[in-house]
Amino acid sequence: HEVVIRLCRLAIACHRVSTPQKWVGSSIGLGFDCENTSPSRTKSSEDVVRASVIARIFDWGRSELNTSKKHETLKEQEKDDRKKYWQQYTCAMSKLSLIAARTYMNLFGNSNSWKDITFTIIDFDSVGSHDILGRVTVPLEATGGIVEEKVLGRRSSKSKFFYSIEWQHFAPSLGSRLKGRWNICVDRATDLPNADVMSGMSDPYCVVTALSSNGELCFEHMTCVKQDTLNPVWKESLDLPIATDADFLGLTLEELGIFRSNSTDSLFDLLGPSPTMVAGNSIKGFFGSLVGDKHANKIQDNWENALKSGKEG
Repeated sequence: HEVVIRLCRLAIACHRVSTPQKWVGSSIGLGFDCENTSPSRTKSSEDVVRASVIARIFDWGRSELNTSKKHETLKEQEKDDRKKYWQQYTCAMSKLSLIAARTYMNLFGNSNSWKDITFTIIDFDSVGSHDILGRVTVPLEATGGIVEEKVLGRRSSKSKFFYSIEWQHFAPSLGSRLKGRWNICVDRATDLPNADVMSGMSDPYCVVTALSSNGELCFEHMTCVKQDTLNPVWKESLDLPIATDADFLGLTLEELGIFRSNSTDSLFDLLGPSPTMVAGNSIKGFFGSLVGDKHANKIQDNWENALKSGKEG
């Protein structure tokens, strides 16, 4: 949540710079401190956690600081060059903050329920498209331990997938913004089809997806890649939360002047749907479906316009 705030403020600040800059090669650093034990739930402890979040622009080796006085002395071609690069930079900052806000909304914006869970097992390919090895779709309910399911796919008649699902309720007295969480363990798979004809092996990873009951939110998580195996063992756990208040992000964006709750558009209209990860028999990548999509470009433009009228804080 704090990362979304920091990135939005950075994007708003960039849009408010009237003199076009040429910040070539600079990067955005994001980080926060992780402790072995969580602090007690108090306002002061939350402030400490938020203060540890870092969102900084760094690597200025090929960048220049352009002032209004210096800009006036440039030739028209040089001015156009700065304008072009600054438009690209502010657009990238807008997109990064949009992705962060959308990711938060899809993870912590559901206060009702999630639909079935889908595990998609995919072969990683560093050169071509990633091949889907098979899928498993199961109801979101506690399993009471590791269970086995048959993998559905064209070449996965013998493949098996092992997982577990458990529910953990959070007591309201703890002051949590979450009602509880589904803990999902992606354990392992066996007898997967080989995607590499030469080696006779695959490089499988698993994508976990879940749609909210209203179909607007899409939770997505990807495991690590296991190289050269048809029997990958992941043993990775992830949390699928249920929020106490689904409007928490909307209130934050309203404070930043980016979103107006009294408008006809909802927060979902502003941020747009989560990018679809799996398409056909190949995977596009985490944000691949945003490229060249007219609806996504419209969402991007609306978000950028909202940032221009936002507050830096």
